[in-house]
Amino acid sequence: MQVVVDALQYDAHPAGVGQYIAHLVAAYTARFPEDTVTAFVPAGQSLPAARCIPLIAAGAGSAHRLWVERRVLPGRIRPLAPDVVHFPDYQRPAMALGPSVLTVHDLAAFLYPETFPALTGRVKRTLMRRSMPRASRIIVPTHAIWRDLVEQLAVNPARVRVVPHGVAPPPPVDPMRAARPYLLYVGTLEPRKNLVRLLTAYGMLAQDHPDGPDLVLAGGRGWLTAPLDAARQALGRQGLGGRVSMLGYVGRDDLWRWLKGSVGFCYPSLYEGFGLPILEAMGAGVPVLTSQGGATGEVAGDAAVLVDARDVYDILRGLNELVYGGAQDRMARIAAGLERAAQHTWVQTAEATRQVYVEAAGALG
Repeated sequence: MQVVVDALQYDAHPAGVGQYIAHLVAAYTARFPEDTVTAFVPAGQSLPAARCIPLIAAGAGSAHRLWVERRVLPGRIRPLAPDVVHFPDYQRPAMALGPSVLTVHDLAAFLYPETFPALTGRVKRTLMRRSMPRASRIIVPTHAIWRDLVEQLAVNPARVRVVPHGVAPPPPVDPMRAARPYLLYVGTLEPRKNLVRLLTAYGMLAQDHPDGPDLVLAGGRGWLTAPLDAARQALGRQGLGGRVSMLGYVGRDDLWRWLKGSVGFCYPSLYEGFGLPILEAMGAGVPVLTSQGGATGEVAGDAAVLVDARDVYDILRGLNELVYGGAQDRMARIAAGLERAAQHTWVQTAEATRQVYVEAAGALG
């Protein structure tokens, strides 16, 4: 099978979609070496065992990338005559390209528009609405997003397939040796991640437990971060400013070190399509706090402390349970998390994705 992947979101510091592209292509080419995978990438980037064609400059902004995807990419794809083209992030160009698969990670721009800059949200909603009818098959990572897609955009459910993400096993790195114990958050700093409520709840925890763990936020800045900065300044006025650290973007090996060294992982997001950091933390043997319901609850199951993401006091309750719940509960939660993470592999994701490719190419029904 000849497969083309739009990998223009894979860059030197890949976030969620970039990590999805990297892990999927690596697992796919290893599992199906008989297939040919061609990936269009930013200059200077490569993916394992794929033929990589640079199409945009390194560090190009999202507006330029979207323009290239819509205006330039189709003309580069057509001469390749692929069996299927995979667009891994909600947007498919209007031009005729033959069978195609579209991955929709979430519907945050529709359900939580206030968590995006106005223009960004409008562009996402417009392109997603236009792209849905053009795709032969649509991949979503959880049943929660399957429901959102069918209910919000009236997509025919027969065209949608649930393909969960995998989780990479932790590399053999030593835990981070920090000066003090710490709780960890990993992800882009943006409103949907609910970090203002996390900081508020953490401030109450730190007031109640002066000798308790610090809080470390690892991830690049996204958008609309002024409320987060204000929340951190408020902690400073309480004498707790030194208890919260922002690391910025962290490379993968260092990220695993931070995970392995943490007391607990905090991810009380308002809305996720999957929540891969949850499984990565579980796979690293770290107890997890995350949001009940939706995709995060689906991914975490009963292996995490689940909280109402909109209730600061319930997040505080969860933090207390995570940190001070007792050694027996902690070990049981770690064991359940390790088992949960082991149920998700990128090989499984690659196998299920190839089945979708075959369907899209018309070899099945």
